[in-house]
Amino acid sequence: PMVSYGDGLCFVDGLIKHGSWGHLATLPAECRPSKRLIFNLNNHATTSRVDVETNGKISWITGGKDHSWISLSGITFGTQGWSALPLANGWQAYGGSYGSPTYTVRGGVCLVGGLIKYGG
Repeated sequence: PMVSYGDGLCFVDGLIKHGSWGHLATLPAECRPSKRLIFNLNNHATTSRVDVETNGKISWITGGKDHSWISLSGITFGTQGWSALPLANGWQAYGGSYGSPTYTVRGGVCLVGGLIKYGG
């Protein structure tokens, strides 16, 4: 896998195979999120939940793991310049290590991050 970093954006690309599920990889210090992020990634016929933590740890959490590989392509996030994302219709921040929902615009790309829950 490859990690690219520039203009406040971090991109992970590539496929890993034949390893243990759980802790998959660790991002370099300059490419880490300010809160825990959740990604939905490809595992052949199924998808997997993969989290990226503030310490750079990339971990398989749940979902597909039937084919001895997982694609890390799709892990993309901003590392600076986040603004609060206004929520509507009773939705609220999940909180904890997931922080508050935010967005950033970098190089003409809008990225949204965070976990929300319905609050009534």
